[in-house]
Amino acid sequence: MMSFSLRIPMAAARSLPTKCWNCSSLRSFHNPSQRSVPPNRFLQWRRTFQPKVNEIQCKRVQHTITAQASQGRTRSEKIVGGWLLTCCGMTAGAVVLGGVTRLTESGLSMTDWHLVKGMKPPSSQEEWIAEFERYKEFLNSNRYSCSLIQGLLGWFMIVNSKTLPLLRKCAHGSMALIFTTALSGAFVAGLDAGLVYNSFPKMADRWIPSDIMNFSPKWKNIFENPTTVQFNHRILGVSTASAVTALWILARRVPLPARASLAMNCMLGMVAVQITLGISTLLLYVPTSLAAAHQSGSLTLLSIALWFAHELRKIPK
Repeated sequence: MMSFSLRIPMAAARSLPTKCWNCSSLRSFHNPSQRSVPPNRFLQWRRTFQPKVNEIQCKRVQHTITAQASQGRTRSEKIVGGWLLTCCGMTAGAVVLGGVTRLTESGLSMTDWHLVKGMKPPSSQEEWIAEFERYKEFLNSNRYSCSLIQGLLGWFMIVNSKTLPLLRKCAHGSMALIFTTALSGAFVAGLDAGLVYNSFPKMADRWIPSDIMNFSPKWKNIFENPTTVQFNHRILGVSTASAVTALWILARRVPLPARASLAMNCMLGMVAVQITLGISTLLLYVPTSLAAAHQSGSLTLLSIALWFAHELRKIPK
């Protein structure tokens, strides 16, 4: 039998380990707990980085709570905004339909109305005759349907705007003037004052008519004299147009946001439309379509003025 022997050079033999590979000294190299790391190094790292880790975790929790709250708030704001827009639309519809009813003289002649019984029209000749007889019992009254509380509210807004900057003061003043002009327009429609003097800019070749103070006592002319009511509405209309134009010129000198500038331009354009509608209604002897459009335009103009005032509130003082 042949035998073989393995000869290892002396240099390589000196480099081989003197202990076996399964000994504890070599196994200790693979145990992380027994590495040559200072025992306090981990504690130092923990003291250094643990506050930062806690801060990051707190921020994540705060961001999560804020996102959930903002999402719920956005949803509630949308619901409230939709409800407000619905109320505004219903109010605008009531104003427009009420103006048409007033202009056609078909509303205030009968002051009683039953919700269920009144929905059924007369079905026979006798019922129509009885309805007409009952119709003649009522007087065409209640002309003054505008509320004085709204006028006081506008005055209160102007009084409390003393601390606002000049542009905010002018915006609130213009809004109150628009409201007062619309209020005087209600008296014009109620008294049929648009049929008294159908010329512009003069009234029967005079700037101030002779019968402007015919009623006694004098204060009744403001509310009951058609000539005085139309004269006041003319003066207020021209004053409103001048005030809004001056406000637009002032707003051009101030760096406003895009939405505020858009509201200001819309208000100036709506004033021009209202002046055109008012003069046309007067010269054409108050046609129902133009008069209703003029009354609806006053509501639109007041809404735009409120929009502009709301946009100014977003600008830092």
